[in-house]
Amino acid sequence: MTAEELKAKAEKVSTDIDALKSLVSKAATSGDLDVVQKGLDAFKLEKEADHKKLMDLETALKTQGETMQGLVNMKGELIGGNKSIEKEFTKAFRNVETKAEIDNIRKSGRGETNILTIKAVGEITTGAATATGTIPAISHIVNSDEISEEMYRGSWLDPFMSVSSISRPFWSYTERQFKEGAATHVAEGATKPQIDLSMVTRYATPYKVAAYEIFTEESLQDIPGLEDYARTVLRGEVDYEYTTKVLKGAGSGEDPNGIITQAPAASVPTGLANTVPSANLYDVIMVLANQVATAKGEKFMPHIPNLAMVNPIDMLSLQLAKDENNNYIVPLFNTNNGTLIGNITVQSDISIPAGTVVVGDFKKANVKRYIDYNVRLGYINAQLISNKITMVGEKRYMFYIKNMDSTAFVKASIATIKANLDGAVTDI
Repeated sequence: MTAEELKAKAEKVSTDIDALKSLVSKAATSGDLDVVQKGLDAFKLEKEADHKKLMDLETALKTQGETMQGLVNMKGELIGGNKSIEKEFTKAFRNVETKAEIDNIRKSGRGETNILTIKAVGEITTGAATATGTIPAISHIVNSDEISEEMYRGSWLDPFMSVSSISRPFWSYTERQFKEGAATHVAEGATKPQIDLSMVTRYATPYKVAAYEIFTEESLQDIPGLEDYARTVLRGEVDYEYTTKVLKGAGSGEDPNGIITQAPAASVPTGLANTVPSANLYDVIMVLANQVATAKGEKFMPHIPNLAMVNPIDMLSLQLAKDENNNYIVPLFNTNNGTLIGNITVQSDISIPAGTVVVGDFKKANVKRYIDYNVRLGYINAQLISNKITMVGEKRYMFYIKNMDSTAFVKASIATIKANLDGAVTDI
């Protein structure tokens, strides 16, 4: 029996009692009155009990509703489901077992029944956050806090060379060719010696180093910092190629004739052969530096070596060198980390093959920047209608070593020079 039906029955009982009272006034005998009075008392008790239970039921339902109010959303739907409270109550009151329990309460005048139970709401934790479907790979980049990359070394060789900028696509330089004749002291009235002079003008033309990348416009729009990242990568690749070819270019095709490629092989002066016991890398570098500094002879200003390059493993072998008493040998460097020998910077560089050393006056390597590094964005072919874009990075430069400075660089096998220096220790 629903709450509405229970209330309706109570109202009917009240009406019946009023009708019974009317019969009492019309009772013929005292016996009839006693019967009616007993019936009236019985109806009165039933009516009072029904009314009390009705009030109890209404109170219970009100309390239940207030409790559930905190478990619904703004649409009146249960949290965690799609069913409204109104539908849940209707379903509960139509349940046969629930109706029977309400009738028993009404008849017995005591008891209670559970009209509706809401499932306990679970705690919300980070584990409740899940993803379904295919997760786009780009979401990882978009939500990333940083993009890590390997840093390019850039044009690290430039500070050691002679680098300047020009505004035309060629560069000319004129130098003297060594010819015959020399000045001498002469007596009064004697014939003076003749010397020869020959001048040659040479031209340097630009080399170009470049690369490009293609992006979809969506990638540039959706990935934070992608354009800046791409610019960094593009310049890093261009600068690496430029530095590598200036240092080691083969001089064929579009590559310049690199420093190491042009450098002649070093040799040990006759007076030093087999005179340096336990020769090491320090000794080798000093021998090569001496060859560079003295190559022009006494007549002209000497080259001034400013850079020695070796492979890291060869540099390590020098740093780990010990004497016969197992003490580290401290080279005669200007700095305790071994980066200077006199005015020569010792550059440990992986671009140099292991076992090789290069020493030179790198200021005699000339770079003219014609078109400095630049980046352009644009469309090629059908990219405009396919939402793609091209990024180009390039630089144009000239590189040359004058003929008169061809002796400014030397290279050698470390093992060969050491072998030619090594000699037995003799008493002084």
